[in-house]
Amino acid sequence: MFVFGYGSLIWRPGFPYTRKFNAYVRGFKRRFWQRSCDHRGTVENPGRVVTIVPTSEFETLQPSREPHDEDDDIVWGTVYCVKHEDSVAVLKCLDIREKGGYHREEVPVYVQGDLFACMATLYVGSVSRTVNTEFIGPEDLDATARIIACGSGPSGPNRDYLYNLAESLRSMSLHDAYLFELERRVRESTVSTDTQVCIKTKISDMEPNGTIVIDSGATQAISQKSKGLLPVGIRKVEGDFEEGSVVLVIDQSTNKKVSKGLVNFSASEIEMILGKHSKMIPEILGREAQECVISKSAMILT
Repeated sequence: MFVFGYGSLIWRPGFPYTRKFNAYVRGFKRRFWQRSCDHRGTVENPGRVVTIVPTSEFETLQPSREPHDEDDDIVWGTVYCVKHEDSVAVLKCLDIREKGGYHREEVPVYVQGDLFACMATLYVGSVSRTVNTEFIGPEDLDATARIIACGSGPSGPNRDYLYNLAESLRSMSLHDAYLFELERRVRESTVSTDTQVCIKTKISDMEPNGTIVIDSGATQAISQKSKGLLPVGIRKVEGDFEEGSVVLVIDQSTNKKVSKGLVNFSASEIEMILGKHSKMIPEILGREAQECVISKSAMILT
């Protein structure tokens, strides 16, 4: 028996085989259009994994094209040769592993030179949502990247699934425009997230250089709505500090600590704009400026 893998089976087959070789199937496109609630995500926060979509169905589902969609209608992967006596057990194992919306198909596979190699079993997610409830169809690539960057499930982080697949194809000297573009966006998103974590860790470790006193409305916006600090909610500034300093934010009525963060203005500038609407800042200061005194991304709750 021959099994064709185009996703995680490429780097982690998880079953016995006698040999393997690189091959491809025709008339398909590989896309992260399959929801994952049992491996790379959860029911509450589903991840994304690959399926292969017949080209005829793809053109109907996504008539508009991006540059990364102009790939060949072939999908490269790995073919595993399984002993006859192991075939029943292997299929039983794969049926459980691929239970999240996938079904078996027998397809011809080819090797370099467009030579027919064999008929192989593969698992594919149907594009019919009545048959495959995990199929999501076309999704904005940035949205997919954000989900993959943050997602995780019983089998590990969603981004590791993507990275392993991309690295596997590179090791096979293969190019997949869609896959590599998605990988690039996820890595950029992850770097941005990691940078924010580093900034907030720095804020947590640093002693404040001053204090900003705010009203109850600003307190609610920060603590309950995860908003940044706008000048309209500021009532008083204490201390002499420069732009980029760490300051403590205190509620006027309770005198309790609300947050701590990096200010986008100096103490003297905040004195000039406190109680004012953000749209008035450029006129008051005579320059373009951010609308928040402390941005959400540069603030921690205390």
